[in-house]
Amino acid sequence: MIRLSLLILSVLSSSAAVSQETWQFLNLPVTARQAALSGSTGLIFQETDGFAGNPSFVKSAQPNDVGLTYTSYLADIKMGSTFFVQDFPFFGRTALTATYNNYGDFTGTDILGNKTGTFTAYDLVLGFTSSVDVAEFIPLGMSVKWINSSIDSYQSYGLAFDVGTHFYLEEEGLLFTGTLKNAGKQLSGYRISEKLPSKFNLGMFKSLKYMPVSFGVELDDVSRLANDTSNLTDYLILSGKLKASQNLVLFASSHLGFRNEIKTSGGIDLSGLNFGASLKVRSYLISYSYANMGIIEGIHRIDFGMNISQYLN
Repeated sequence: MIRLSLLILSVLSSSAAVSQETWQFLNLPVTARQAALSGSTGLIFQETDGFAGNPSFVKSAQPNDVGLTYTSYLADIKMGSTFFVQDFPFFGRTALTATYNNYGDFTGTDILGNKTGTFTAYDLVLGFTSSVDVAEFIPLGMSVKWINSSIDSYQSYGLAFDVGTHFYLEEEGLLFTGTLKNAGKQLSGYRISEKLPSKFNLGMFKSLKYMPVSFGVELDDVSRLANDTSNLTDYLILSGKLKASQNLVLFASSHLGFRNEIKTSGGIDLSGLNFGASLKVRSYLISYSYANMGIIEGIHRIDFGMNISQYLN
């Protein structure tokens, strides 16, 4: 059952590697809007939760922003996360984050197959994100993440880093991004030493001047592309955003390689397509996403966010 849960997480993260099963959860989307955009966050770089995909976006968040998210995956896997944004001395605009994955209860047995009780498995990530300007209009952000995986009484933990930057041409509505994700090291393993699922992404995003429409393309895991014979399109994330009103925004996206893996033949197939929306009402923000997983169940995710200062005022 543990292997089944890890396999599902590998499928969800769309970049599975047998030697990296423990840490595949690090590539799962953290927020609903990120999930609606297939893990890409270039289209929400000026929003509170954009830093979840690129730490250089953290300056777009507002002090006292708070976010909560909950997801129910397959096989009784549940995920929750929270973040808090504040200005701190020496660090400036900073986000503190916590993400928790719970894989449910499992039945323990001895070597003869006799039941010995139940046990649980979970993952925990504690993060700290900040950003500095290394040149005019070019910020450099970093997330430091303490990561822990637990199965019953066994523990595995490590330290991971995300580094991101972006360059925004406001007049042209063009945004260029670069992100190194999950660099770091496992400090203690279960039985074997495992590498973290690090990857480097490049993205380009465009906002139309006279229409409330934005779209983007992101190249997922450039380093793996250099050593793979797959088509370039298998590494592309296509995303789009429609600002339907001042407070309502709609999203759609697809990781083309992941879609090719799970789609069925014949007819109209929405497998591998993600959709979502966010609604802002005063100091509150509610976001929702749906991921079509083909013959597997679809995944629903919902977020709730608010700005404490605006609420108190």
